[in-house]
Amino acid sequence: AKKLSKVEIESDNAWYLPHHGVYHPQKPDKIRVVFDCSAHFKGTSLNDQLLQGPDLLNPLIGVLCRFRLEPIAFIGDIEAMFHQVRVSGDHHKFLHFLWWPNGDLSQPLSEYAMTVHLFGATSSPCIANFALR
Repeated sequence: AKKLSKVEIESDNAWYLPHHGVYHPQKPDKIRVVFDCSAHFKGTSLNDQLLQGPDLLNPLIGVLCRFRLEPIAFIGDIEAMFHQVRVSGDHHKFLHFLWWPNGDLSQPLSEYAMTVHLFGATSSPCIANFALR
């Protein structure tokens, strides 16, 4: 995410995403911010406006069959895969959110924009898999 300047905030219309923090019981000191891309405002949501794109995942039957081709198989996991793929600058205005610095509610709100794809956005799986390929 990037903090927005006054000029960026006032330049054009923006879509604000609601969000909340989630803690994992085994990682109590680490917060994960979850954005709600399906939250509706005036009858629509960000997900309603995004195209899903084609399913670029490998079919499970193909994965299982390829496991039988060789004596050794490898798998991998890309950490924070959606956050590895950037959103073009002209689309940052659709990913604005408000944040209190250091969680201090007495401080004035800061305005930020996500610069990467979000988990929960309709288009993110297709875009991330396209970038991977």
